[in-house]
Amino acid sequence: MNDELKGFQGGLILHFDELDSTQEFVLQNHESLQVNTCVWTHQQTSGKGRRGRSWIQTPQKDLAFSILFKLPVGTPTEFINQWFAFALREAIDHIFNIECDLKWPNDIKWKGQKVSGILSNEISLPHESKSPITDRTFAMGIGLNLLSCQEDRAGVDQGHISISEIMNEVNLDSNLLSDAKKMKPKDLLLKYLSQLLMQLSGVIYQMTRGPLSHFQHMIGQFHIDCERPISYFLEADDTEHQAILIGIEESGALIVRNSETDLLSILRNPWRIEY
Repeated sequence: MNDELKGFQGGLILHFDELDSTQEFVLQNHESLQVNTCVWTHQQTSGKGRRGRSWIQTPQKDLAFSILFKLPVGTPTEFINQWFAFALREAIDHIFNIECDLKWPNDIKWKGQKVSGILSNEISLPHESKSPITDRTFAMGIGLNLLSCQEDRAGVDQGHISISEIMNEVNLDSNLLSDAKKMKPKDLLLKYLSQLLMQLSGVIYQMTRGPLSHFQHMIGQFHIDCERPISYFLEADDTEHQAILIGIEESGALIVRNSETDLLSILRNPWRIEY
């Protein structure tokens, strides 16, 4: 690893020529990894998406990486996907000068086409474990379409677009396109991975430790599909409840309608939410 390249919040960057899934690697090896370690590969063969879906990465063109992330004590876990989606949107804007849209809960899109995908898995360890990682630790998987084109994604869901395709469409001048012509794929991907991690570090730090106004600003950036079915779990009973998403308060509390009784409720601290 190049000493000049910085990882997420000072963590290590581990590279593999090929992995089935960076997310699975972190989940299976978390006890031997330092917190904030980023695992990445330029050829992921079985990428994971939300709700059992697959994430297709074009080898040596797109970024696929996972971060072992520890939440500060007392930080609510239910908005972790939104934090990372917001931070990644900000990083894309800063590095590439591209303004993407955020769709609740964690989609990053440009003109309705998906630019990036985010997946979180909480890691729970037995209390007697000697590992320094607590049960408020997550594997955060991120896929970013960087240099792929429609031909690369033939036969795959075509609702995707890459950073380079956006640049070509809007005639945006950027180092990315010139770097792609002169740099080796691995070196190029590592360069932009490092830049993304540095930007993510700062935004995530502000979101998890900053004032409430930072959180409220983040919530206000998301477009929300009203009348969307969700499932939520309460920590007291770990029972799945069904509801219809109506909206969201600036505090992050969800406004939902019970799908059976039609009564409105405010979900302030659900343990887990699935969309």
